[in-house]
Amino acid sequence: MIKKDKKTIISNGTIITLFQSLENKAISIEKGKITAIKERKVMDIPAGVEVIDAGNGFVVPGFIDIHVHGGGGSDVMDGGYEAVKQVATTHSRFGTTAFLPTTMTMSKDKIIGSLKSIHEAFIKGTGAAEILGVHLEGPYISSGKKGAQKEKDIKKASIGEFLEFNQASGNLIRIVTLAPEKPGAIDLIRWLHKNGIIASVGHSNATYKQVQEGIKAGLTHSSAGFIRKMKSNFTGKLWKFFI
Repeated sequence: MIKKDKKTIISNGTIITLFQSLENKAISIEKGKITAIKERKVMDIPAGVEVIDAGNGFVVPGFIDIHVHGGGGSDVMDGGYEAVKQVATTHSRFGTTAFLPTTMTMSKDKIIGSLKSIHEAFIKGTGAAEILGVHLEGPYISSGKKGAQKEKDIKKASIGEFLEFNQASGNLIRIVTLAPEKPGAIDLIRWLHKNGIIASVGHSNATYKQVQEGIKAGLTHSSAGFIRKMKSNFTGKLWKFFI
């Protein structure tokens, strides 16, 4: 990991930007920000500057992963700071520099325990990929599209319970994956949208009409598979949401 309090230069690699690839260049980084991209031979390298040799590899922006359940033998739902840290460390090895630890449908106590652990890791830091917030997946999902999640833990949507979850996370929840056809889901989607939290359809058996109702309430994303193909009676088109 690049130290934000130290000037760093990355050289000997192909730099990939949004629009082009740059060869024989070097990147100068200060306080966590890129300050210059220049020809390596004209880059001024003062004493004490950390120089990273890219080894003729590619230098790309870090990946931001908004749906991460686990990694390195640990799962976010394991609970505890060390589990979350292990997930962050594992993903950082493969280019992820920031992520949203993602819960799954389990008991209320288990979800709250996981959220508290994520908050602890957010406060302490992981020394690896940065935690940007939380992705709450479930427990407001469809029994028919639950995947590996247990039916006994699936619930109707509740603003009150969501507020308990968000409090446990230190108000870090940024995305909620839910099934818009669940009782209470439209009210929760409306509340999430009003409060700047992304509502995302996933693990849902909703009809086309039910998804449209969710969109009107503030549903903006699709974040998981296990969603039925939907046919509109008006257009005759098949609709399907993908990850």
